[in-house]
Amino acid sequence: LAAVASFLLNPLTVFSSANVMSEPAFLCATLAVFVGMRRLLRGPARPSAALLAAVAAGTAWASVMRPQGFILIPFVFLGLAYAGRLRAAAVAAAPAVGLWLLLLMRNHAATGAVSAYLSRWQHDAPSQSTAVVVSNIGALLHAFFVRGFLGFLLRSSWPTALSAAVCLAL
Repeated sequence: LAAVASFLLNPLTVFSSANVMSEPAFLCATLAVFVGMRRLLRGPARPSAALLAAVAAGTAWASVMRPQGFILIPFVFLGLAYAGRLRAAAVAAAPAVGLWLLLLMRNHAATGAVSAYLSRWQHDAPSQSTAVVVSNIGALLHAFFVRGFLGFLLRSSWPTALSAAVCLAL
């Protein structure tokens, strides 16, 4: 319940919930996967097929919602494997890997590149100087921490600021 409450009370989630974007759906799907994993790990050694299928489907769906979702696959696999649930780890990760491979093959067949991001990085990266890369990293850190978190704390009421601090600490 604490994880769900921290997600629901997270000011950034509430702020972006009115926008039609993939972030709220991605965050909800990722949270559902981790709640399912928690139930898998706290349950019997042979989990129910329905719970295992739900975690596998959630991992597959969340991993293709956003490009960053791919990183969910190895974390689900490693988390379950570390707990000694190798069969559950393989069953949970296999559909997501298969879906990702199908998606990449479809992208390559349709556009000649597996990802628009990859083709853009291959084109832009060699022309970027070290100063530009460092400047971009500085701008990213400034946007996330100075304008995002600290700016939000200064403009908000104390309950919202407390919720943001708890979410950041978790």
